[in-house]
Formats: sequence, structure tokens, C-alpha cells
Amino acid sequence: MRELGFEIETEYQFARPRKFRFDVYLVRDKFGCDVRVGLEADGGRYARGHRSARDTDSNNEKFRLAQLLGYRILPFTNEEVLRGEAKELIREWFCR
Repeated sequence: MRELGFEIETEYQFARPRKFRFDVYLVRDKFGCDVRVGLEADGGRYARGHRSARDTDSNNEKFRLAQLLGYRILPFTNEEVLRGEAKELIREWFCR
């Protein structure tokens, strides 16, 4: 994301004292504007990742809280990240 001009933070904790984190947080775009976007990868199809019932419930809670706090969340599968689809979507919507 840095190559697209974003200031980023990894493992950004957004709801203290909760331990919810975004995998990658887009802080500002190349123009210095706050974008407040959390990127989430699901952890993979074959590893446990975020796909168990307990993790799905926790992610739903995390996503709701983030949205109530004014963050935008873009969830992706690991496959979408590895194929470059996540970066392409971000380039398309945020780098016009």
C-alpha cells in the first residue's frame, strides 16, 4: 500500500481497551487526507484463519464496533491479497 502513496500501520489497535486490530490500517492517502480504512485478510482457506464459528462471531463484533467508531473496513481473502485483487480494488477506489 505504501507504493500507492498510503501511510499505513500494521496490526493497528483501534478500540482500546479492546484488543481488536486491523491487519493493515490506511491512515492517510498521498495527499495527506485521513482515509480511516482497515484492511482485513481472513487468514487462509486451509489454515484455521478467521473462519471458525467463534472467529466469525468475533470478527462480526469487531467490524460492527469499527463501523460505529467511524472506520471503513475492507475484508479480503488471502487469495485475493496474493492475486493482487485487494491492491487493485484500493487503487481503483482511492487513487483516482
